[in-house]
Amino acid sequence: MVPPRTRLLGMLTAASMLSVASAMAEPVAQPVGAAAAAESLDHYLGWYRLPPVDRKTREPVDRPGSLIPIFKRGETYYTVMKWVEVPLVASDTGLVWGYEQTSMRGTAFTFDPATGEYFLIHCDAQHAGNDEWYVWGERRRLHPADPPGWLPDFTADPPRSLRDKLGDYYFAWCPVLSIRITEEDGSYWSVERVRDDHGRWVDHGSRQEVCLSSNPLRFNHQAKPNPIRFNTDLRRYEVVAPRPQAPDDMRMPLLREDPLADWEWNHLDEAQKRDLTVGVPAW
Repeated sequence: MVPPRTRLLGMLTAASMLSVASAMAEPVAQPVGAAAAAESLDHYLGWYRLPPVDRKTREPVDRPGSLIPIFKRGETYYTVMKWVEVPLVASDTGLVWGYEQTSMRGTAFTFDPATGEYFLIHCDAQHAGNDEWYVWGERRRLHPADPPGWLPDFTADPPRSLRDKLGDYYFAWCPVLSIRITEEDGSYWSVERVRDDHGRWVDHGSRQEVCLSSNPLRFNHQAKPNPIRFNTDLRRYEVVAPRPQAPDDMRMPLLREDPLADWEWNHLDEAQKRDLTVGVPAW
């Protein structure tokens, strides 16, 4: 058969996201035949809905599921987990999680040519260690879906001065979290922010003093080896955790404009709120 076309707020801060990214080590080696397989894997590209299941019975439940994208940049495939773009590696069986030293090792996307259906093989060591009912390596069907209506263009104008770096940075794959950079008496400060139940922005945690580089394309955060930076090739802001041995660095894109600024927050239903966070479910 020809392939067809193709927890609302998980409180993960930028700092904890970087600790997740820093734990990622060597990429999974491409198996024999992966180069040939990669030529025919573009049919995976697109958006999918992962229906939720009952924790104990594993039967589908009538609730909004997770939205999961698969996209490609250059020759590398990606998906999203906790707002981080994760490389995927082409294999004879599909697209495999791109890092071995991670709690998500073994996760993969597969396709059944007999039925034309796509599946997620879900492997989460942290979930398995905290939930006796979790099924390691469970094969769950994915359904083709439309991208979320709020999803904006990630590109932005490059900063030309230090003052251009001040302001808000919204997590592109989860626009209910943000980082604010401010100036006070000649010092620069960073604070993480979160939307409350009414859609209003409130500070989350204490603010930290940061050092803004005179280089207009980069932030240098004191005590943070992974800076916010402007990616000149992709023309977007990112938090980046470099991985020299990997298919690509771990990237979390940031927006300079609030994509939900005009939304009537109190009128959002459960499905709309769920779709504000996209990616493969992770503990």
